[in-house]
Amino acid sequence: MSAYLGPSCDGFVSTFEERPTLTQVLAWRIAAGRVPHEMTRAQAMESEEFKEQFAAAKEYLKSLAVGYVKINNPLVLYVFEPYCAMEFETAEWNTFETH
Repeated sequence: MSAYLGPSCDGFVSTFEERPTLTQVLAWRIAAGRVPHEMTRAQAMESEEFKEQFAAAKEYLKSLAVGYVKINNPLVLYVFEPYCAMEFETAEWNTFETH
């Protein structure tokens, strides 16, 4: 099962061990999907149920294999990412909103 697809700041995706922030953000999203809430992050992390799901999500993500495709053309990259999200059914974990 694929979990997330997207560019990283250096042009390729590193492993979750090398980039722990990637694990934290995605694990948070997975846990929030399993334990819907209206709490702040700090409040959610005080919930035993949420903390269990967060820890389980981190372990799951660490078990995944990571691969990448280096794309130098920005236009191809921005078309390829949503295509992959649809093809591998990872849209639940990807966002394409502008910041």
